[in-house]
Amino acid sequence: MKTTAFFASFFTSALMAVFVAGCSDDSTPGVGTPSPSASAPSPTPTSPESRPDASVAPVGDASVSPSKPNLAGTWRTGCAPQQNGTQTIYTVSEVSEKAGTPRFTFTAFGDAACTVKLFSLGNENRRTLGSPVPEAPGAFELDVSFTKLFAVAHSPEAAAQLRSASCGTGDFVVDQEKDVTQTGCLFFEPISACPADYDIVKVEGDKLYNGARAGNQCVVAGRPKTLNAYFFAKVQ
Repeated sequence: MKTTAFFASFFTSALMAVFVAGCSDDSTPGVGTPSPSASAPSPTPTSPESRPDASVAPVGDASVSPSKPNLAGTWRTGCAPQQNGTQTIYTVSEVSEKAGTPRFTFTAFGDAACTVKLFSLGNENRRTLGSPVPEAPGAFELDVSFTKLFAVAHSPEAAAQLRSASCGTGDFVVDQEKDVTQTGCLFFEPISACPADYDIVKVEGDKLYNGARAGNQCVVAGRPKTLNAYFFAKVQ
């Protein structure tokens, strides 16, 4: 793959849309639009937190409410292709925590094994689980308030392309996070333009599902009513 041609094509494409999210006790991960393969990665634990509990009320027992899931830890999609015209990249999305702060990270790779990183985009946030979602049994409303946006260039070429896309100000340092909160980056709008994401989330064992994006989730009215078919696997 000729990376220069690919970057030029990728950065001007409107195809890409991603979900946003994270996790903790009362603040939870959201999961989103890059469509990973049906098989998520084998667990490779990285967090000591307890496993999620996705227990739901017995069928026919209207007196028992579903239990809110525990979404602490690290959740990750499988390595999945994303098509951009004739070009293909591969992506992995992850919900995790750093020093107790929930984070979402989307990473683009240049190879089908997801070993050659191109760039990463992500956010830090605060999240709150709300009411059950009647249209999606077992799912709960998830409000994600963004506190920071960041971008990482994993090569000098990616750094140049992110700068040309007006991601933040000043130079990128390869493999170091750069704050892009004020400017946004690619498919991430500045926080001033989209301060929150309104999603839904459900956990079944070691699988986490978020809402199927169909509208503007920067406003409450855009909150999904149905779940994605793909999932994030618990890896820590």
